[in-house]
Amino acid sequence: MRPEPRASTLLAVGRVLAEHGRVGEIVISGQSMGPLFAEPRRARVAYGAQGLRPGDVVLYASGNTIVAHRLLAIRRNRRGRFYLAKGDANLGLDPLFPERAVIGRLLEVMLPTGPVRLRRRRGYAYWCLAGAWVQRHLPWRAIKAGRWLRAALRRLVHVGAKPGA
Repeated sequence: MRPEPRASTLLAVGRVLAEHGRVGEIVISGQSMGPLFAEPRRARVAYGAQGLRPGDVVLYASGNTIVAHRLLAIRRNRRGRFYLAKGDANLGLDPLFPERAVIGRLLEVMLPTGPVRLRRRRGYAYWCLAGAWVQRHLPWRAIKAGRWLRAALRRLVHVGAKPGA
């Protein structure tokens, strides 16, 4: 059994291949992208971070692991570009990661029935971002709305109640 490549090794190889505009194949598996990668599958990768847009499935190094998740947003600041991603089957977002961690973009997956091209799901990416915003802000607003609704219902019930009842 041969050892798994380290994320840093694949990142270095990906940078070299990105300079030459290469496309390669890797084997990928995991539960975070739903049933698509539940079993080990071969996937074609366009190496490099150029041309990435929200909705693409991006391959990046996170610590000693390699992650394939859907790209939700690209943020720029004075330190460079940072990316926000999420697995399609995950509830939470991944932490921001820098552009230097990007290995490439997944183009297609080889299924037993044949290759399946991975489409850019921009609408899904925007809905995930909106859901994250709601998830972050809803608890406080829901508590406040619940208190207001409970107080309004109490006033309504007490206003219509008969004296002495």
